[in-house]
Amino acid sequence: MDTVRWQVINSSTAELEINYGQKWAKVRLENLVFDTELKPEDFYKKCLAELFTAINAKGVHWTDRP
Repeated sequence: MDTVRWQVINSSTAELEINYGQKWAKVRLENLVFDTELKPEDFYKKCLAELFTAINAKGVHWTDRP
């Protein structure tokens, strides 16, 4: 079964561990303003949608350097 587990680190940081098929990912989201109006699942889905919109945007510079 695919799962997403979240852990709140502090008042503005959360980590998501995503297991899907034989793969997994760990995503750390920082500088969050938690939306208490949304269920946690919906809040994190919104955050991930914003993240992947940014990743897929035209003009994004990809690099392996800090």
